Amino acid sequence: MGVSEVKYLQRARLASWALMVGAIVNCSFLVEGYVGSELNRRTSFISELSANGQPAQTFYRLSDLIAGTLLVIGGLACYRLLPDSPWVRIGDLSAVVVGLITAVNSFVPLDCTPSVSETCRAAEKAGQVSMSHEIHNVTGILEPIFGVAALVLIGIGLWRLRRSRRLPPQWTGLAPFLILVAALYGLMALLIAVIYLFNDPGGLGLAQRLQIVLYGSAIFAIGLVMRHYYDQESKRPDG
Repeated sequence: MGVSEVKYLQRARLASWALMVGAIVNCSFLVEGYVGSELNRRTSFISELSANGQPAQTFYRLSDLIAGTLLVIGGLACYRLLPDSPWVRIGDLSAVVVGLITAVNSFVPLDCTPSVSETCRAAEKAGQVSMSHEIHNVTGILEPIFGVAALVLIGIGLWRLRRSRRLPPQWTGLAPFLILVAALYGLMALLIAVIYLFNDPGGLGLAQRLQIVLYGSAIFAIGLVMRHYYDQESKRPDG
């Protein structure tokens, strides 16, 4: 194996590990009961875990920064490593945006926790929250939009390559998985919007947490398949 092939393999491993570890860290809310958080999982937004005054705010801001940075690194590193399709590449860039939003959120925490504070909700409605709070609310809307776009576009791209028999066998099972996860992810986003619209917080927190777990499982799967594929490629006699 030549020097260029070794560097290519190292880049693939960097991309795959960054995606897999980033996906896991992005689900750090799964340990919220062990780091001092007292918010109700059923009704609270995940972003409230890092709000000002929360006991685990530093932990969750740091986890957002680490997860977002790793997802950006992984997404950029694998841009030319994923199966060759414009759909896949645009989807990958959408995933990079999700990582960037996650990292940015660590610097723009919420002022307060609207799920438990009527004063906070009133301040939001009256526009009396800080710029940091307003930015976080905007990124909270943009993140699921780019998230579902990433999963749908990569899934469609892989599916089209599969139909044209240009997709390596290691990637074939990923296409239907991503499309299924994208559908469930979008359904959770719709459910969250409906719950929020009717001002009934019951189940909102669980829906959002399931949404993030779904996205994390998809990104982890992409990293895992990539690692498996390039490890096999490196062992080929002509590799």
